[in-house]
This record gives sequence, C-alpha cells and structure tokens, in this order.
Amino acid sequence: MRACGVYGRVDFDSHNGSLDLDRAVRVDAGTNNGSLTIGAASEEIDASTTNGSIDINASAPVTRANTSNGSVFVSAAGAHRIDARTTKGDVTVLRNGHPGADIRTRTTNGRDRVR
Repeated sequence: MRACGVYGRVDFDSHNGSLDLDRAVRVDAGTNNGSLTIGAASEEIDASTTNGSIDINASAPVTRANTSNGSVFVSAAGAHRIDARTTKGDVTVLRNGHPGADIRTRTTNGRDRVR
C-alpha cells in the first residue's frame, strides 16, 4: 500500500502486504510478509514485520523497528530514542550529527552498524 501525504495516526496490519508511507504523527505498522517504508513521524513509530525489511527515513522521538528476517535502516532526525532489531539481517542506524540520540541495536545474524 502506498500512502502519499501527511496523516494523523496510521494503524497498518497485514499478513502479506507492504506499506510505503510519507508522513504521519504516529505510526503503528505490522506485517508478516512484507516491507515497511516510513518517511517520517512527528511523535512515534512502532514498525514490525516477520519477513521483510524496515526503512525509516527520519526517526520519531520514539522509534521502534523490529523484524525477524530482514534488514533494518533508520536515519536519526533528532536526539531520539531508537530501538532497531532483527534476527537475520543487517541493522544500520545513521546518527546524522545527533550525538544525544539513544540508539539501541541488535542482530543475531548480520552486521550491526551505527554511524
């Protein structure tokens, strides 16, 4: 699903679908088989998938990204609390000059990078 524009609260739940979202205030997105791409959210992002990647182009003050099989990418947009995890895949978080960001990452089988 492609959602262009700016939204308030976005709740997305799918078994075999992907989400590509521009902007929202709050995002709660989950899928079993599909990727999640989130442009930005001003308050909170909670993104999870079982089989698929998660890409967050601008973190929210509270950002959680969790997948079992897939990569996770988060670009910090402030001194935010970022929790990025996967079991099988790479985790990449870009600080973007935000040294006060509280970043927690974990992967079991992949590369774990905070830059």
